[in-house]
Amino acid sequence: IKSETGKPLPILANALIGGVLPAALAALIAGSLANLLFTRPYGSLSISQPENAFALVVFVVVGVTVASVVDRSAVRARDAARGRAEAQLVAAAATSVVHATDPVRAVLEQARVGFGMTSVVLLSTTDSGSARPVLTAGVDVPTAADGSVNPDAADVAVAASPGWMLGLYGRPLTPADRALVEVFAAQAVLAIERER
Repeated sequence: IKSETGKPLPILANALIGGVLPAALAALIAGSLANLLFTRPYGSLSISQPENAFALVVFVVVGVTVASVVDRSAVRARDAARGRAEAQLVAAAATSVVHATDPVRAVLEQARVGFGMTSVVLLSTTDSGSARPVLTAGVDVPTAADGSVNPDAADVAVAASPGWMLGLYGRPLTPADRALVEVFAAQAVLAIERER
């Protein structure tokens, strides 16, 4: 294969950089060019020898296989980086509860900064559905005349436990980030219970 069609290195490089589809396309193009320029009959796309057809198949298989491995590795690397960032964020929240002079505000501030929000508010909720702000980090949230807050106005609202809710204002979050907000909500409730 190498003597008649050249080295498959460009296909492998394309697979490393571009992914599965560009690698398969590059393999087809490279195999076709190799067939056109370096195999008999020269200047024709017909394949007179079975080993030349086999070389084209090998180019496609190698390109797609390497691209698949590279794509899977890239996804795992992104997942690992996200996991590290989440672990650091949760560790910072847990440390805030233990070491801060105002642990509730520290947890709320960690959530505000960690998720890039303008404000985070811990709400005390009742069975009737009303919610009152207990503590806020960042910009004050709009309240009604009676001092209550509409949790539906928050970009993200997570129930911490019965009677508590964490509202985040600034931007919507992905489902994975919302799950992490639940950890912060639980930490905030834990901090408030410790204070009491």
